[in-house]
Amino acid sequence: MTLRAALMDRLTVFASLSDGQLATIAETGEERHLRPDQPAFFEGDPAREYFLVLSGHIKLVRGDGSGSVILALIHEGELFGVGPSHVTRRIATAVSLGETRLAVWPMDVWRRFLDEMPGLARGALHVIETRLADTQNRLVATASLDVPRRLAHAVLNLIDRAGRQEADGVRVDFPLSRRDLAALIGTTLHNVSRILTGWERDGLVEGGRRTLLVRDIEALMRRATGDAPDPTR
Repeated sequence: MTLRAALMDRLTVFASLSDGQLATIAETGEERHLRPDQPAFFEGDPAREYFLVLSGHIKLVRGDGSGSVILALIHEGELFGVGPSHVTRRIATAVSLGETRLAVWPMDVWRRFLDEMPGLARGALHVIETRLADTQNRLVATASLDVPRRLAHAVLNLIDRAGRQEADGVRVDFPLSRRDLAALIGTTLHNVSRILTGWERDGLVEGGRRTLLVRDIEALMRRATGDAPDPTR
């Protein structure tokens, strides 16, 4: 399906482009729908396409026989799938979290757009800078914080990026399993399950199989900063 410029006009990465530039980008891309847990590509695949999340969420996963790590969570309006020009194969697997709609372009076409449209290059750079800052923060947290504080920081970041206000709190508005949370912060499923069970008992969160409702954000922030003791340590 050919993309319509109107679909992209509301996304930050295209904010400074003219109607004509938007139309040019739309004419050369296509829309792709992914089912829950369906891969957009696998680690090791040739890097031939570039992606934008129109709606839904993507996790970038890298793993081997000993386990896996979530490199990034990609949300609506964010780009993914590009790398240095000398990298010709995917370094991670991209998997949908729930129903997801993507805009897809051939890699050579997208790189031509970046050369020809400075506004697009600035928008793409902003997305990459934001993701790099997130990765750096996670590395610092892994090196300096214990597991409960790392998990608290991760959950607060998730509700900041993709939270939905409800009567009883703020819900992480996409399916994310406890195993995913463990892969995101670099720990075990057992540790995440133990900590979340304790938080549920204390009234901080309410969980399900693949959903999480934060009932007391202030208390979770105190756990994240270490201002309140966390008995799950």
